[in-house]
Amino acid sequence: ERERTCLPQRRREPHTCSSVAGSRGAARAMWRLTVFVTLYVLADMVLPLYNKMTFSGVGSFTGFPYPLTATVLQLLGVVCLLAVWNALEWSLSRAPSSSSSSSSSEIELETETTELDAILPRPSLPSPPAHTAGVVSWFAGPQFVRKLVLVSPVGVLYASVMGLSNVGLSRVPANLHLVLRSTSLVWIVLFALLFRRGRERPSWREIACCVSLASGVVMVSYDEDVGVEGPPWLALLLNLLSALATGAMITVTRA
Repeated sequence: ERERTCLPQRRREPHTCSSVAGSRGAARAMWRLTVFVTLYVLADMVLPLYNKMTFSGVGSFTGFPYPLTATVLQLLGVVCLLAVWNALEWSLSRAPSSSSSSSSSEIELETETTELDAILPRPSLPSPPAHTAGVVSWFAGPQFVRKLVLVSPVGVLYASVMGLSNVGLSRVPANLHLVLRSTSLVWIVLFALLFRRGRERPSWREIACCVSLASGVVMVSYDEDVGVEGPPWLALLLNLLSALATGAMITVTRA
């Protein structure tokens, strides 16, 4: 009923329909954000356990004790999956559609993007050319070398995170690895204070959380019987470097 009353009231109350669309866009953006964050947390919890079973073995499986080789294979899988996903998005965005459906979808996308930007602000980007409006950019399009240069810092840091995580995980138990990796929050807050000064200001809750994490890591580091393979200092250093690289990757991605 409210949608039907929006059309005749548009001249008298121009903000009625926009408020309805804005509330729907905000709810949809929040649901998407919730789903993606949930998937990220689940993957971040499950993947270390899977990798640990891969390196150490489980049951009759003797294990694959080559963490760097596993890292290369995982990175190749990520690249292939993202390339296929991007190519499909690009193909679907170039498909012909009716003007009414395209205009309505553009309005919904603009509303969702505006509401999502209010939740998670992003840096301003230049507007795309008029002939490419509505078309998704893909990796093999124009300015391929420039795209590689722009994403290379994040790519190198992401590969470093995976490599250090896998090598560190192969030397310590999975629970200790997760505890040490959680210190990435400390580096995220620290890098935000150093390199995003004026744009981000961590709250006291975030700082207190980082201090408690750092204290827990110090107490774990003094435990001599934690099931570490090889020199304990090297295993702890590799896992802490993985957390540092994670903080740097997130900071560079948001820069």
